[in-house]
Amino acid sequence: MYLFFFQVDIGVVPIPKSLTKSRIEQNVDIFDFSLTQQDRDLLKTYDKGYRTIPQLKWQSHPYYPFEKN
Repeated sequence: MYLFFFQVDIGVVPIPKSLTKSRIEQNVDIFDFSLTQQDRDLLKTYDKGYRTIPQLKWQSHPYYPFEKN
């Protein structure tokens, strides 16, 4: 939940996957708490500056949404 909230907080739309009703409800119920600035700063340290799945196959597509490396 913290990571889902953090993603929304920085403007990313998380797409959680779950098959059970209770887990789906937990995944969307992320606004009943907040992160401190210290929490946000800690989570930002995990950014390694690269995509884990770079989708290189699509780099030549005119609407490729990422900078070409």
